[in-house]
This record gives sequence, C-alpha cells and structure tokens, in this order.
Amino acid sequence: MKSSWVVCVLAAGTACVLASVPAAGQARESFVMLAGHDTLSVERFVRRPDRLTGEIETRVSGRTSRLTYSVLSADQGRPGRLEFALTVPQHGISSAALDLRADSAFGPVMLADKETMFRGAVTPGAVPLLYPLSIAMLEDVVRAAPRRAGVDADVPLLAWGNQTPENVARHVRRVDATAVEVGEPDGF
Repeated sequence: MKSSWVVCVLAAGTACVLASVPAAGQARESFVMLAGHDTLSVERFVRRPDRLTGEIETRVSGRTSRLTYSVLSADQGRPGRLEFALTVPQHGISSAALDLRADSAFGPVMLADKETMFRGAVTPGAVPLLYPLSIAMLEDVVRAAPRRAGVDADVPLLAWGNQTPENVARHVRRVDATAVEVGEPDGF
C-alpha cells in the first residue's frame, strides 16, 4: 500500500503534516501540527461518502485534551448532523449533537459541564468548521473555494465545537491550480 505525505505551513509558523493511506471506500488520514520541534496536536480522521469522523489530541501546559467529532451527511451530501465531545482535564466536558435542517440547527450543547438547548439559523450552504480547529474540516472549506485562479469568495461557515454555534464567513482566494489562501473567519 502506498502512502503519501504533504507538508503545509499554517499561520504563526505552525506546521502541519498530512499522512494519507488509501483504503477501499474511505480515506484514513492524519494531521500533525508542530511548533518548531514540539507537537501541538494530532488529528486522525476517516472520510467516507456519508460521514467524516475523527479525533484531535492537543497538549497544552502539560495537559492533554481529547476531542472526537462526526459530521454525518443528509440528502445530497449536505451535513445533516454534527456531533462532538471534548474532555479537558480540570475544565470539564463540552459536547454537542446538532441536527441541521434546511436553514436551522438545533440540539443539546454542553460547554464546560453547563448544558443548554441550541436552536438557531444556519446560512444556506454553510460548511461546518469545528473549533478547536479541525484541519479535516478546513479541507472542506478549501473544497468550497472558487475553481478559477485569481477568484475570491466569502465561504459561509457554521463555526461549532467548544463554543456556541455561530454563522461566520471565511474569505477564500484561489491563487492557482494548487494554492488556495484561506483568511480568518469574520467575527472571530
């Protein structure tokens, strides 16, 4: 089985390494985020036609947090359900299980052990983007970029995860056939 490696550089000099091993009907991949020689986080995920599932482990100040997520597809490949759980030592658990329908999202959201019910509008065509940042979902933002070089667009996002879900936009510019610039989301 052949593996491929790609290295990319993110904001503030953080490096990201992608390892990909093809499998029948799914793509198992990993991103490793580095700052110099230190590993900041590791994201492992599986992309299938009907879902994206993964986990992110991050080490900060001697503590390791673990996040698991799923984006389940509904009709025509659009996201239909978003699920995540984050455990941070000494800070509690955060989780969400959001159902997406047409122009709205709803479901339980627990942030630092405080549970609420979320119900809110979703921009049509919004791409889910998990925070803490999922590089696998950032790939989906890149896929939503214009196809022609030199063309800019604001991609609608549903930012979710360890925060109250929120509609934001990211400015995306196709530089050439192999490069895409992705700006910071509005409102963050």
